[in-house]
Amino acid sequence: MPTGLPRESELLNPVLSLFGREYATVLEAKLSRKRIDVLFVPYGHGQWISVELKVRDWKKALWQATVNTQLADISYVALWEKCVKAALEQEALFGSYGVGIIAVSKSGASIVREGRCTPNATRARQQQLVLESMPGMNQKDESLGTLSLLSA
Repeated sequence: MPTGLPRESELLNPVLSLFGREYATVLEAKLSRKRIDVLFVPYGHGQWISVELKVRDWKKALWQATVNTQLADISYVALWEKCVKAALEQEALFGSYGVGIIAVSKSGASIVREGRCTPNATRARQQQLVLESMPGMNQKDESLGTLSLLSA
């Protein structure tokens, strides 16, 4: 029975267009035993941004986005626009973890709750490990575009 909801993969392109060309995009970035759906790594100085894509399961996405703050400075949950209301009703919970919310529609994506950077003592080392696995990240290189850190 069709639900009228998109597949999770259909949320990707609107989220990619939300963040500018100042980032290299890493799909399925490895973080310990899990994978971050989308990781935006700045070409120069700037904050790292992670996004967990979920059509409607905000609880699972919030847990994943919270774990992502081990690597990302700012973490977001991207939900289908018709499913965002349930997450926004948990404003205090999202706020306590500093996780932002992105609403995704067929026409694009928009931040409806800003994420915030939370302190983390090991984040800089985690980021350095990712940078070491990404050739050419010391300079802006348009050929990087979208990367995947999945092993071949």
